[in-house]
Amino acid sequence: MIKLDPPLAGVTIAFIDKTTNKLVAYGITDSEGKVTLQVKKGKWLLRASKGGYLVYERDVEITEDTTVEIRLAKIEEYYVPYLKPKMSMSISVETPTPKTTDLSLKVSEVTVEVS
Repeated sequence: MIKLDPPLAGVTIAFIDKTTNKLVAYGITDSEGKVTLQVKKGKWLLRASKGGYLVYERDVEITEDTTVEIRLAKIEEYYVPYLKPKMSMSISVETPTPKTTDLSLKVSEVTVEVS
């Protein structure tokens, strides 16, 4: 049995064969955060996932009937503390005023064609 602490419904639980990367067993937790799966004895990758939460992965060895407890972390609980600014900064950009220069052109010949 897989048990989430605190209880969380709708979490996909998967047991994956690490050598073949094939799905061995999967299920979705109920309103009490529990799911019971039939898994053969062996070593597996246990993966728990739900939108808005970090994916939980752990190697497990199943040798007998076992209850595995899992705790999922919300994405914002994990990342937000790292995104808060540690200092504030103000930037001002000054655009220089273009200098005017005298520009003179000397035209020596102008040709105009009239049709």
